[in-house]
Amino acid sequence: MSAQPLLCPALVVGSTNDPYCAPEAAAGFAARWEARWHLAGAYGHINSASGLGSWRHDRELLDSLTQQ
Repeated sequence: MSAQPLLCPALVVGSTNDPYCAPEAAAGFAARWEARWHLAGAYGHINSASGLGSWRHDRELLDSLTQQ
């Protein structure tokens, strides 16, 4: 993955128990990309296959990108 800052507002959302990406690694991606960092809690690997369904904070996090 690129270590260059992104050219648009970005948010990296991490999980405390992601088996593929430790919170420290996700925070590092956010720092290198100059993105905001949000640690969501224990949700495993956050993707479409994770079974989160309608996630309580998803819309709030998405909306926060347009409020910058």
